[in-house]
Amino acid sequence: NIPNPDVRPEHGRNFFLSAEYYFPKGAGFFIVSGARRDQKDLIRSVFTEPAPGELIIAGEDLGGYRVTTTDNVAKSHVSSVEFSYRQNLVFLPGFWRRISIFGNYTHLRFDNYANFNRPSDFANAGLSFDHRGLSLRWNALWRPEYGPAPGANGWNTMNPERLMHDVQIGYRISSRVSLFVNGRNVFNQPYESLRGPFRSDIVSSHADNGAIWTVGLRGGF
Repeated sequence: NIPNPDVRPEHGRNFFLSAEYYFPKGAGFFIVSGARRDQKDLIRSVFTEPAPGELIIAGEDLGGYRVTTTDNVAKSHVSSVEFSYRQNLVFLPGFWRRISIFGNYTHLRFDNYANFNRPSDFANAGLSFDHRGLSLRWNALWRPEYGPAPGANGWNTMNPERLMHDVQIGYRISSRVSLFVNGRNVFNQPYESLRGPFRSDIVSSHADNGAIWTVGLRGGF
């Protein structure tokens, strides 16, 4: 990793527009929104894999290494469209009416993907339940495989598709005290990067962090 002392701060200008519809009787909503961000001097990470003798810094030949640094992009922009939906099942009988389902999908479009190198799609969906001090929430987050265009040698580092599940459980003991249990990545989806795009069996990094559980007591005074 080579720092770049000449990197300039980036500046952005945002435009946002949305249309919202709310279902009768508090039954939920449907929202469509769009946004655009114009950026000046976008800060990006760039990497190269120089051949021996191609890149020499402070007398060190960095040929054969993956060299990462940062630079600025004079002008760039990214636009997005997002769909959000929530349906409270108020038409069901009994405690079933306390269930809600929700979902969100976002699509990003870049003027130059190499400037951003991030997923162009995100989605999450789940359900929640609230009744007599008990609250439950299950949320699934998805993103597709993504990675930069292949380098000069035809290879790059790919981030494979990822689906992660989170859960939140809460119980209100009194008006001021509540108990909660939060689980993140409950099915232990690993973090990986692969050498691609031609192979999916060459793992360049693997992090198996397991599920993360948090148990606590929350009070307000």
